Amino acid sequence: MKGKKIVITGAGRGLGRALAIVAADRGAIPLLLGRSLQALKQVRDIIQSRSGVSAATIVCDLSDTSSVINAVEQIASSHPDIDILVNNGAHFTDGAFQSQTYSQIVSVINSVVTGTMVLTKDLLPLLKQRPHADIHNVVSMSGLPYARLTGASLPFRAAKAAQDGFTQSLVEELNGSSVRITSVYPGLIEDVSPTDDAWDKQRALSEGITNKDVVDTILLEAPNKGIASVCDPSIYSVKPPTGWTVKYEDFGGETEWGEDGEVADLVSAYGISGEVRPLFRTRYSGNEVIFIVEINSQYYVYDGQSGWVKRIVTPTDLREIVEFINEQGWFRLKTENLG
Repeated sequence: MKGKKIVITGAGRGLGRALAIVAADRGAIPLLLGRSLQALKQVRDIIQSRSGVSAATIVCDLSDTSSVINAVEQIASSHPDIDILVNNGAHFTDGAFQSQTYSQIVSVINSVVTGTMVLTKDLLPLLKQRPHADIHNVVSMSGLPYARLTGASLPFRAAKAAQDGFTQSLVEELNGSSVRITSVYPGLIEDVSPTDDAWDKQRALSEGITNKDVVDTILLEAPNKGIASVCDPSIYSVKPPTGWTVKYEDFGGETEWGEDGEVADLVSAYGISGEVRPLFRTRYSGNEVIFIVEINSQYYVYDGQSGWVKRIVTPTDLREIVEFINEQGWFRLKTENLG
């Protein structure tokens, strides 16, 4: 991170604020984007006092296209050599759909979808000039199909689903370029600051996640992974953690859902019996590659090519499986806890 310039939206509070502080601690130069100049200046002052780094503050309301364009012009003028973009900013709302006002719906969609896309589009030419650049999209479990996450409003969930689609399409379009795309899908996050004693507190997996877990994934895990999309499964716990599934960035295969009987027949040869719920299956070049199944509330992975079965007990188990598959080059995986 040392010397790299990192643009962070939503940097005046919460996760964006934590990202900016830790990035500066590691030697990066943050460009703080957010709606409140006062909040951005407070973060800037914290960074200056902690690490001696001079962070830039740029007002940017993602729900206002003209504000986004103006922010891009300021970045291009004063900091054209940006290395990293973190799309974190979003207008969050909760409550029932009928309780949402017109302005809330428009603001959520514009900030999460339109504003993020416009900012990314206009900063891409600058990022492509760098030998290596990264775009990190902070999406949300609430935007995943079938995710049971309470609290977020329907407009927010719909916007995050669109942001997920944007991320996956961007991966395809930028394949082979110097710009790498990573995405994280956190659930409910406890707002802990790097300036708090609780930041380094050891927590049980069942306690859920904090800003630190997501910051570490973006700044530590993602840059070390040579894959298009990574989500560290250790940060996607729900109380209690209930299950894992896998999605992939396609290299030419297709995704299908296995049928109960088919999956049951495959795993029964290994002495596994019980009620089977298929979670994931993919074919590649006509050959069965991998199944993820739930059997009696236990989770197993089955590789149809090599014939091995592995029980998924811990996040480490799943991480090892994901890394193994990515090393083979069959396709690219990201892990998600659907809770």
